[in-house]
Amino acid sequence: MLLSVLNKRMPYYLNFHYRKKANLHDHVLTVGSGRSNISYRTSVKNAKSLAFVELYFDSSREDDYEEFTKMEQTIRQKVHPQIQFKNRRIGVYFQPLETYEETFEKIAEIFEQFIQFFSPYTYGREEIRIVDKKAGDKIIVDLMFFPEQMYPEEPYESEDSYRIKMEELSEMMCRH
Repeated sequence: MLLSVLNKRMPYYLNFHYRKKANLHDHVLTVGSGRSNISYRTSVKNAKSLAFVELYFDSSREDDYEEFTKMEQTIRQKVHPQIQFKNRRIGVYFQPLETYEETFEKIAEIFEQFIQFFSPYTYGREEIRIVDKKAGDKIIVDLMFFPEQMYPEEPYESEDSYRIKMEELSEMMCRH
């Protein structure tokens, strides 16, 4: 149900169009972010009875996580005022609303903000850098996006490319 609400709200985000494997132990929906070892995670009710949307960074992406923590104030303004940064997770956590449908809608609203803000980075088309601007007496730290210069293509296959490769191998083995 949650996946269909996300798909309906953000039909342009193709990762919602594929079936997702559910983890029965923690009821967390994990969706690829476009970059290996960084993923979106969401749940209507986690082990602490909170609903959440988060961007999770594997330990191999700790440097990327640290870059985002330097821009906490800007991310709060552009994504969500109650966003939290902790344990390689950037997330919004809240008490579930009265009905599942209301909670699904709130998750979808927050998720959309995450995708719009973080996708230029996670899909590797742009590199994030911090730029200081002076506004009167204050220094404002803001994000600027620059075309990414030197990210080599990552060798990880998608579920679909792996499935297609296995089907082709199976067909080839059956012919011989």
